[in-house]
Amino acid sequence: MNHVTLIGNLGRKPESKQTKTGKVVVNCSLATRERKDDVCWHNISAFDKTAEILQNYCEKGTKVAIEGRISNRSYESKGEKRTWSEVIANRVELLERRSDGPGSVLPANFENKQDDYEDDIPF
Repeated sequence: MNHVTLIGNLGRKPESKQTKTGKVVVNCSLATRERKDDVCWHNISAFDKTAEILQNYCEKGTKVAIEGRISNRSYESKGEKRTWSEVIANRVELLERRSDGPGSVLPANFENKQDDYEDDIPF
């Protein structure tokens, strides 16, 4: 089973991009810590409703819980093989409300729905 749950603070404002097929993807970084001086950074990517939540209601420093799966990709850069690890988020939960800024007020129809990619798995 490939499942991860992380709680931490966003390290930068979520950035929105489009894939070659026109699908919107939002990327950001998440800082987690086990101890006061032990910070671990995670690359986060989200699609669909999860991407909308990150883009519209989160900013640098927002505390969130993210559930998803770990994805590893390999590529070559300047003749060197490199590996990129990221968490593909399928659920985001906002853990705080800001008193100002874009994340301060959630709309009345806000629902934190989970993107269900497991329906695509044939087994």
